Amino acid sequence: MPIKKSAKKYMRVTERKTAKNKITKGIFRSNIKKTKEAVSAGNVEEAKKWLKASMKSLDKASQKKVIKKTPPPAENQGSTRW
Repeated sequence: MPIKKSAKKYMRVTERKTAKNKITKGIFRSNIKKTKEAVSAGNVEEAKKWLKASMKSLDKASQKKVIKKTPPPAENQGSTRW
């Protein structure tokens, strides 16, 4: 257990952020899972709907820095900025 007041505060903040990140991760993971299930079932319309939802949730997760954006391929790293 931390002794200093600032370390205790940091623990509280970390707990809140961890809980928030778990919710965000759960949302995009479930959307991806539902997309895969719809594709394997052959339901095109439902798969499109879930694909759109999963892309939106992944974008939100990367915007909130829950997940990292993927860098460009190695052959383009020197020539372009991302």
